[in-house]
Amino acid sequence: MRSEKGIARAVVAALCLLDACGGGVAMQADDADGGGSDASDSSIPLQEGGAAPDATPEAAPDSPEAAADVTVGDAGIDAVDAPPDVAFDAAAALALCDAVYGSVLQPFENCCSAADKQNAQYGDTVTLIQNFTANQCGGDLGTSLAKGRIAIDPALTAQCAADQATFFASNPPCWQIIDDPSSQSRVFLFDRPSCTTALTGLQGVGAPCAYDYECQNGLTCIGWNNGVDGVCRVPPTTAGAACSWSGTSNYNPDYPFGTHPLCGDGFGCAAGETCQPLNGLGQFCSNGVGCVDGSVCTGSVCQAGGPLPSGDGGPCASQGDCQLGLLCIEGDGGAAACSPQLAPGAPCQFSFYCQGLCDTEAGACISFCNGP
Repeated sequence: MRSEKGIARAVVAALCLLDACGGGVAMQADDADGGGSDASDSSIPLQEGGAAPDATPEAAPDSPEAAADVTVGDAGIDAVDAPPDVAFDAAAALALCDAVYGSVLQPFENCCSAADKQNAQYGDTVTLIQNFTANQCGGDLGTSLAKGRIAIDPALTAQCAADQATFFASNPPCWQIIDDPSSQSRVFLFDRPSCTTALTGLQGVGAPCAYDYECQNGLTCIGWNNGVDGVCRVPPTTAGAACSWSGTSNYNPDYPFGTHPLCGDGFGCAAGETCQPLNGLGQFCSNGVGCVDGSVCTGSVCQAGGPLPSGDGGPCASQGDCQLGLLCIEGDGGAAACSPQLAPGAPCQFSFYCQGLCDTEAGACISFCNGP
């Protein structure tokens, strides 16, 4: 028996490492029977914009208001004072990464039977989580600490680890969660308040940054690329203003730390490149921007509707518009709706459509690591 492993989807859905994270566009109804392309063939930006927070970001480094700030980071950039009793060492970075990401591993393993653990997908997933925790996250946060751009609170790190263990005890991260096609798995897996606030970005307006989390809350890092710093800015509220990374990076871990909207209130980051006004009722909405509050994108037009994400049968324009475990499938009439993934035994060609995996030799979905 040979199953289509879909390791890239596990990365996208569970850890949000690639720019496909956030959900691909609606799939054609024909694809659910095994045709079409896999999830990686079409994607929207990893991170999603939102309204600017109520809190006003710290003043620019060269302003009088910033004169009393402690100088940290590169080139003498002024930033906010670090919280008391904060550790600036590699061990602190690894501890936080293990609390946030490593905490998923044991509960996931508990979802898998002895037979599941013989499947190559199991080993790939375990290795992926281990490598991301220690190497990617540990390396990124460790570098940020060494440059003085962030502070990590050890007390909140310990609380994060405890909160993750408590949450997963009653909400196990089984395969349908790890490999969820929507962007909701990120919130489910990683967004405990103790985890998202354990790291404080210290870089103010105009300061260099490698990721959003290095900026103070309320700011966004614009123009960064692989190995090249961007600049912390107030989220833009001008149509056409650049947002997020430089557009050439193909690797963007969407870390959950802090609050960093890509664009200001009333704007969305279109295709991960420029801020554009959110679409109003009756306006065309299949442009990667989205609709204003109180409306949803249905049949490529913003229409009055309930809040996203939608449940079974609800409207959607992308995978990220659906609740956990649902697919955004476009029907014959062009309108897309959220639909459940296929149960074991259903015909398939790709694991994307299955609750478990797709046995490509048998052409059918099979169960995988979905609990006892």
